[in-house]
Amino acid sequence: MSFNKEDIKRRMEGATDSFKHELAGLRTGRASAAMLDPITVEVYGSRMPLNQVGSVSVPEPRLITVQVWDSGTVKAVEKAIRDAGLGLNPSPDGNLVRVPIPELNQERRKELSKIAGQYAEGARVSVRNIRRDGMIPAAPWRRRFIAATAWKCSRRKRPTANPKMRTSVWAKKCKS
Repeated sequence: MSFNKEDIKRRMEGATDSFKHELAGLRTGRASAAMLDPITVEVYGSRMPLNQVGSVSVPEPRLITVQVWDSGTVKAVEKAIRDAGLGLNPSPDGNLVRVPIPELNQERRKELSKIAGQYAEGARVSVRNIRRDGMIPAAPWRRRFIAATAWKCSRRKRPTANPKMRTSVWAKKCKS
């Protein structure tokens, strides 16, 4: 395994983009077409994403509309939005499904903050894993460096645990 900076950079950007996409899907007080992205609809004998069944738009800050392309799938789209667990109540109007966004209450705000915290923790874990994967190819070099430094500094007194000390003796050059 060799160190590939571009691969690490690409994976880091992917992790942050994934986190941004997850946050965009949270239902806040304002309408967003991304809120309906995770919804799948049972049509034509299979599950399809909502944006492949109709066009999603946001004409007003508190309203999302879904223009369904096939009039036979309006009921399925309405049911999928209602059962998605977002707390939305769609109302059909011909081939158009209107989804009003209700005001957030205190309970829902707390729930959203917990969900956002879970998304953030997942993003932190993925970034840590990417960093660890990037540091593994440097491990043999790091071991040799630490061993050489430890040998040079073996006669020096080790520092006590001091919270103000930001670097360790092993990272500094030893002067004899």
